[in-house]
Amino acid sequence: MSGWRDVDGRTASERRQHAGDVERTRLLDTLRHRPLSLVKPALAGVFVLLLIAALLNYFM
Repeated sequence: MSGWRDVDGRTASERRQHAGDVERTRLLDTLRHRPLSLVKPALAGVFVLLLIAALLNYFM
């Protein structure tokens, strides 16, 4: 046994691996059940950029 282990007997690398698995599962669940929640921020960013470009074009 190498490295410090927590109360569950896992090392730091095992905890990181588990955390990565949990995050991956959460992302896939979000993609499956609420895909627009990931697309809406990107669309909002594009909308803001279009507004800025239109205002710059209008005032220049």
